[in-house]
Amino acid sequence: MHNKKIFIKSLFSILLLMNFNSIYAEDDEVGKIENIIGEGEIFNGKETLPLKKEMLVHPSDTITTKEKALVKILFFDGADIILYEKSKIKIKEYKVNLDTEKKSLKSVFDDIKGKIRFFVKPDKTVNNDVKYKTSNAVMGVRGTGGFIVAPLDQATTQLVVTTGSVQLSNPAAPNIVQEVKENQWGKIEADKPPPPPEPVTPKLIEELHVELPENFDTPPPPPEEVVPDKPEVTPQETQPIVPPLIEGKSDSNIKEDSDEDEKDQNLNSKQPEEVKSDLKENKNNSFRFGPTVSFGVFNFFSIGIETQFFEFLELSANYGGISKFNLNNYPSISDKINNNRDNTPIQSTSASLQHFEVRAVIYPFRTSFFIGAALGNRHLDATINACEFTAGFGQFNSCVPLRAHLKIDTQYFAPQIGWQKIWESGFTLGTELGVQIPINSGNENYWTEILTNDSTQYNYIINSYAYQSFQNNIRDNVASYFRYKTLPFWNIIKIGWLF
Repeated sequence: MHNKKIFIKSLFSILLLMNFNSIYAEDDEVGKIENIIGEGEIFNGKETLPLKKEMLVHPSDTITTKEKALVKILFFDGADIILYEKSKIKIKEYKVNLDTEKKSLKSVFDDIKGKIRFFVKPDKTVNNDVKYKTSNAVMGVRGTGGFIVAPLDQATTQLVVTTGSVQLSNPAAPNIVQEVKENQWGKIEADKPPPPPEPVTPKLIEELHVELPENFDTPPPPPEEVVPDKPEVTPQETQPIVPPLIEGKSDSNIKEDSDEDEKDQNLNSKQPEEVKSDLKENKNNSFRFGPTVSFGVFNFFSIGIETQFFEFLELSANYGGISKFNLNNYPSISDKINNNRDNTPIQSTSASLQHFEVRAVIYPFRTSFFIGAALGNRHLDATINACEFTAGFGQFNSCVPLRAHLKIDTQYFAPQIGWQKIWESGFTLGTELGVQIPINSGNENYWTEILTNDSTQYNYIINSYAYQSFQNNIRDNVASYFRYKTLPFWNIIKIGWLF
């Protein structure tokens, strides 16, 4: 009986100790209200209290702001959150471990409504596992800053990332995760999975209305914490609320840390104007133009000017061609040229080909792959040398030179696909493949010559069937080839520089 009482007392003591530790863990301070404009409330699970500057916050606290209010929460590990008017956030979990070799931060912010700015301090020595949740989105964060907008009356979530990257997903479709990188934004609507992110523009930042009053993000210390009589004030004296086991840092004393911490704090204290400055490079990338040069099969040499919009749409104009080209090297044309080879054999061909085209392509997957089409005009200026045999007529046993001239303009439509890599420096390298489909034949000029000064030979040949056949062959077969045949092309290599 005595042992039974001892056992019951011991069990009661253990349960009481466990309950005490649980209560202590829930009440452990994780941050404070560093600044506030207007009115807000904090619900600690038992009662709702008005927000005040320097008020401590704990896990399980829910913080809301009223109309025309701003609240900044500074966490003791250096992270912060700013709630704009009519916004809400619940600190569901916040665990910081900086005392062991494996430093870690695990936190969950739930039930986000309205508009917030968030910042998680980047630190390679700390394993960050931070999640922000709205009604239809989960955002995994590791050393990142940005904005979250979740309107109260809409089942949408908008995420804008200003530094780092965020994994964005919808709990209704958890297998589809999009990585939203720096200077990109993503959106989730209802139960749909997130589409690929898009570049952030200064106009988008303006539409968010995230401007802050001067000095709100870096407020001066409270008057009672300033001790003017002492020449030196330690961080502990200006931040008496920081728990001794956590190295919490305010906006003022972070500047006294290492250069790495100063760089991190600069990320933390960005105002919308500074965000726009960070987006300057991205803005430049949204409109880039520059020269290109290419070499390939049947399009030969080309030079052009390309303009790219938002890394998605590209417009260009190109001019190129070749001179003194042997037409027999074109696919399937040699038989048409030499159709009358027994009576008027072809001696040589020489052609000049030029093209001018305007082109539009899109990058559907926002990678290096593109699809598009061009409208162009192809000009052919060809000379074909042949001769006609006069054997069997005594002194005319010879081959009299003939020459045909052909000029023809053809308008074409050219669907194409390709690959083009654009480096940050602006250097581009790519290749493209397509076909030129004739859609209209323009100016055409054709004539032939008999290259002899002997009038007898001339009169014999000009009335001969072979000469007429030679004329018809060049006019009908060769000209029709460039008027109607779909011709392939391959720009094997294309290089350029976009500014």
